[in-house]
Amino acid sequence: MISVIIPVYNTAACLEACYRSIAAQTLPDWECILVDDGSTDTSGLLCDGFAAGDTRVKVIHQENRGVSAARNRGLELACGEYIAFVDSDDTVALTYLETLYAAMVSMDADLAVCGMGSVGISGSRQAAVPSKKSVFQLDAGHIDDLLELECLHLLSGPVVKLYKKGIITDNSLHFDEAKDYGEDLLFNLSYLAFVRTIATVPEPLYCYIRRDGSLSLRTRPDLFAIDYDQWHSLLSFHEKKGLVTEEVMRFLYKRLWGIVYDGIFLFPDLADASRSYLETILAIPEIDRMKACQDLFNCASWIKRWILGRRAGWFYWYFRILYKKK
Repeated sequence: MISVIIPVYNTAACLEACYRSIAAQTLPDWECILVDDGSTDTSGLLCDGFAAGDTRVKVIHQENRGVSAARNRGLELACGEYIAFVDSDDTVALTYLETLYAAMVSMDADLAVCGMGSVGISGSRQAAVPSKKSVFQLDAGHIDDLLELECLHLLSGPVVKLYKKGIITDNSLHFDEAKDYGEDLLFNLSYLAFVRTIATVPEPLYCYIRRDGSLSLRTRPDLFAIDYDQWHSLLSFHEKKGLVTEEVMRFLYKRLWGIVYDGIFLFPDLADASRSYLETILAIPEIDRMKACQDLFNCASWIKRWILGRRAGWFYWYFRILYKKK
């Protein structure tokens, strides 16, 4: 059986579409655990209604503690051999569970990953999909397969995947409830530490709906600090698994270029970006190594020069002049 864990918080407008996409699955052997994380709209009532009409649905109501706590609660109650996470404002294809399960079992994999389609706020559509159906060992000999998933951001979150519950419980894995951003990647890296093989499904079976107010769409004052810590977690994961190759380092340093750039230019109010904040970003020791990988990142040449020269003061005065701050 597959346990589908859905954390719910104030998503009444789209919750039914999410649930209906689970209820209509072609694979019948599943349970759905809806964790109402202190919703203040009618989400909780909707969850109770779903459970009243389907014995495969469990509902937990708890005080608002965040999405990580909701997922952890779902893991505590899950009875399935396999775990799937779905966000309450997204939907999945009718064959989502069946296809992931078939890939996991037929390929004797520890993790199954499919593609994701996304619908933007304006209605625009995109897709991130593995290039082929395959199973690969998580070792240096198959680094290209792993890098494809990483470059497509399909290993960042808990969705588009089927996990083995045994790996989670045997190793006491859980989501960090002290974090409200980036905790998904840390959970996946913890899980991947115990993975031998990964199965990929080249179909966009999960539909991510971008909405106003989504946490992932907000710019945060601590954006750089969190992303930089995650970068080190990624580096540590590759090192511990013996997956450090030239291709991996180029991938990581391309990512670091983006983190540094976003840290400087996506601060919530650039007019108030302090010199010390900019100095902190440009003081990281990896700046020197970034020079060898600057061709991987696309931005104005003057920005690259200022970053590589650690010109925090120049950025500071640029923003002061740009915003005419007095």
